[in-house]
Amino acid sequence: MANSDSVRVGQLVGAIGAPFSQDYSFTCGWVSGKGRSNLLEATSPIILIEDYIQTDAFINPGNSGGPLFDVEGQVVGMNTLINGIGRGLAFAIPSNILMDVAEQLIATGKMQHPWLGIRIETLGATPALRERITGIDRGVVVDTIEANAPAYKSDLRPADVITEVDGIKLATARDLRREILRKKVGQTVQLTVWRSGTMVRVPVITGELPIELTRVANQQPKKAATTPETKAGSHGMRLKDGKPTGAAVIEVAPGSAAAKADLQAEDVITAVETKPVADAATCLAAINSAAAEKSGEKKRGVMLNIERKGKRTYAVLTE
Repeated sequence: MANSDSVRVGQLVGAIGAPFSQDYSFTCGWVSGKGRSNLLEATSPIILIEDYIQTDAFINPGNSGGPLFDVEGQVVGMNTLINGIGRGLAFAIPSNILMDVAEQLIATGKMQHPWLGIRIETLGATPALRERITGIDRGVVVDTIEANAPAYKSDLRPADVITEVDGIKLATARDLRREILRKKVGQTVQLTVWRSGTMVRVPVITGELPIELTRVANQQPKKAATTPETKAGSHGMRLKDGKPTGAAVIEVAPGSAAAKADLQAEDVITAVETKPVADAATCLAAINSAAAEKSGEKKRGVMLNIERKGKRTYAVLTE
């Protein structure tokens, strides 16, 4: 098995498989791309292993699991995905990943994937934060922190921008996924984080990716206390005291600033501009105060930290 790092775009490769339940077949083509990602819908905090080799060798249903190899017969990948039948656009898992998986299976009999439990986006892909983040131009934005996940137990916060993992600089969400997958379960990783204009270090101990992720992620939301409701002025939401602290969102008016910020009923606002709020009244006062201070720079909006069904996330409230 060859080192897949040595594979080059334009290199001749061959593929062996059993398409459409037929006897084995051989096809050949060229490596047309490397490091392909975003091939599968990323709607969960599961870290997807996406570092595919792209080839135009004909690969059809039944080829999956077959080898992709170079002219010397060295396996460089395992054929895994196709984009339509006969389009000449197929993808293979690199041999380096295959060897890592094989070594772990031989040693322990199972695969353990390290996990932080965060949903992330590449900096620049988050319109609500573009006007708020200055001084850095590369990094990975923490969108959501899953309930009871390793990151939930650390000082990592929603809207943090992770710029490095153990000193290795990051440019995209894919970079972060790749670096975390290289770690071991139970290993402490040092995240360098941009937070409100300041660089901080956040240690996080990796956990093992749960088999039943939904059981971990979908915790019941905190229930709000039965206290008088407070209207949040022109922002379009009604609040009441949270339990034990914070402000619980009761209702969001369609088309309002709160709706545009994707605030939802049963969200609990825990902080405004990173400052904790104790109840609905202090939350409303903090929002109005922050909005007044930023009246000349409305694009920046007001940052809210939120607890949503056990998870931590954020919203940017603008007029």
